[in-house]
Amino acid sequence: MNCKSLFVRRFLAGLVPPVAVFGLLALFSTPAFAADGSCPHRPGVSSLHRVVAKRWIAKLPIPPLLPIALHHARRLGLSVKQLRELKTWRAAHRAEHRILMERWRHDRWALRRAVLAGERVKIGPLLTRLNSEIVQLERAGLDRDHVVQRTLTPSQWQLLVRMVGRLG
Repeated sequence: MNCKSLFVRRFLAGLVPPVAVFGLLALFSTPAFAADGSCPHRPGVSSLHRVVAKRWIAKLPIPPLLPIALHHARRLGLSVKQLRELKTWRAAHRAEHRILMERWRHDRWALRRAVLAGERVKIGPLLTRLNSEIVQLERAGLDRDHVVQRTLTPSQWQLLVRMVGRLG
C-alpha cells in the first residue's frame, strides 16, 4: 500500500461522516409542504422575522389592517372586487404616506441631533411639528382601517380582527 492511497482513504474516512451529517440535516430541516403544494409560511422569511413582526404589530395603537388583509386575502376569502378596491386605495395614498413618514423620520433625527448638540432653542418647534405629524399619521391609519372595514363583509372583518388579535 502506498502512502498516497492511505492518505486518500483516511481523508475520505474523515470527510464522509461530516458530509453525511450535513446532508441529513439539510434533508430533515427543510419545511414539509402539504400535498396541495401550500407552504406553511412565507418562503424566505425567517421565524425570527415573524416573531419580531408580531411584537411590532402588537405594540401599534392602530394596527395596519390593510397590509394584513392583503397578505391574508386567500384566507379571508376576498373577492376580486374587494382586492381591487383595497389595492386601488393603497396605490392612491401610498405616495402621501411615504412623504409623511419621511418628514416624521427626518424630524425625529433632527430632534435627536438638537438634543445631543444642546440646542434647546430648536427642541420646542421640533416637538410641536413631531406631535402634529404623529396626529396626521394616526388619522391616516384610522382612514386606512376604515376603508378595510367598509370593504370587507362582517364575517371577513371578524376573521381579520381575530387574526390581528392573535398577533398581540
